[in-house]
Amino acid sequence: EMSASLGAGDVYKRQDQISAVIQLWNGSTRIARWTDSGTGYLLFSNSATVSKGKTYELTVDVKINGVSKPQVSIEGTCK
Repeated sequence: EMSASLGAGDVYKRQDQISAVIQLWNGSTRIARWTDSGTGYLLFSNSATVSKGKTYELTVDVKINGVSKPQVSIEGTCK
């Protein structure tokens, strides 16, 4: 099982509307997809089942007040 936690805040104003689509990938196969939103900040935590030895990528697409921001991602291998 792999846990994903994100925090987005302080960079944006307290009244900004933040929404995010968080996805976990193994190559081109999507393993999990979550959505979350908040005002002023966003805290996210969830988990998904993964396999030892495989490499996964977590991508995050964020909108601030409805305006898309560049996608961020991180990659890791399950040990």
